[in-house]
Amino acid sequence: MSDLPVEDQVAVVRAFLVRCRDWASEREIPVRLEQIRQEPRAQQAAALHAWLSYRDFVEHALAELDSGALDHWFPRPDNR
Repeated sequence: MSDLPVEDQVAVVRAFLVRCRDWASEREIPVRLEQIRQEPRAQQAAALHAWLSYRDFVEHALAELDSGALDHWFPRPDNR
């Protein structure tokens, strides 16, 4: 991937993170909430917490990616 311009590298990672966030928000979290509604148990609460934490971490990573804070993670083709 380092042969790509940095902007393209960032776009690829961003698109992946958006898909991860959307999967958590649209698929996993609603399922976990429904499980808790039907049968509130510690195991279901822990699974929900894990997915919420994951979604929040991905949101944080997206914010850092958008702000440029992670630019140093992307190698430049000219090694600068």
